[in-house]
Amino acid sequence: MKNNKRQSKNLVNSNIKRTKHSKGITLVALVITIIVLIILAGVSINLVLGENGVFKRAIEARELYEKSSKEEQEEINQFLDSMDLALYVQNGLLVQYDAINNTGSGHDSKATTWKNLAQNDSYDAQIHGASVESNCISLDGIDDWIGIGQVDTNSPLTLETTIKFNDFLAGQNKFISNTQVGGIAVWVEKNKLCLCIGRKTEESASNNYINLNIPVDILQKTVHVAITFDGTSVKVYMNGEKKGEVPFIGIYVEPQENTIMTLGAEPYGEKASSGYSNMNIYSCRIYKNALTEEEIKNNYQLDKQRYIDEK
Repeated sequence: MKNNKRQSKNLVNSNIKRTKHSKGITLVALVITIIVLIILAGVSINLVLGENGVFKRAIEARELYEKSSKEEQEEINQFLDSMDLALYVQNGLLVQYDAINNTGSGHDSKATTWKNLAQNDSYDAQIHGASVESNCISLDGIDDWIGIGQVDTNSPLTLETTIKFNDFLAGQNKFISNTQVGGIAVWVEKNKLCLCIGRKTEESASNNYINLNIPVDILQKTVHVAITFDGTSVKVYMNGEKKGEVPFIGIYVEPQENTIMTLGAEPYGEKASSGYSNMNIYSCRIYKNALTEEEIKNNYQLDKQRYIDEK
């Protein structure tokens, strides 16, 4: 009996020891598991929130995507813009200024040069004092002007501008001119659109001007004006419609003193001298070709879409 009790006691003690040993192993395993989980959690948190974490990578990827999208959109807009510009009449195109694409590769509000899109660097215009707005060059009527350079204004010739007079000043409000004894000029004076071209005739050896005056109501209105000169007549168009025509008799007289072509003022030599205009200039094109009425209408419709219609 005593032996049986002793065996039972030993068995119980053995089971207790075995249970304690098992619990010890379980506790150690649990601690190790917890430590591993903490380490893994730390690694996961670092992967997610760390310097090179998932969140940061996601933010960077989004920013990169948004940046790429803007760059791609700009490229698309430039491509569409170049397509629009290519639709203008190209035959005889000597000078093409566009205020939206004033650099040849987009818009720059700080530009001091107005890029000639007809790919003739000798006619890149110089901006003197005028403000470069998002879709126009704005002149204050005091001392702002734009210099193009010496341009052959003998026939055949077409001058096109899309403009808006913010105010009419006293005297001649010139918007395109290279007159100095000879040459050609277009301006507004007392609500009349005026034009003159230097010439000599058999009756007079001295220079005189052919003149054209057309009543207009264009103050604070964006309008497209085109002048064509084919050697026998001068025609004036406004918003695609012919407004006047006068025969040209005699020999064209070139401007003297190496006078340049200017926008927004009357030139003398290589500088502006008078006739400053308070106006916006949206586009300007010069052709060594007398455009037809249909071609004028084509260019007007393109300028209307880009500049005249409010969007």
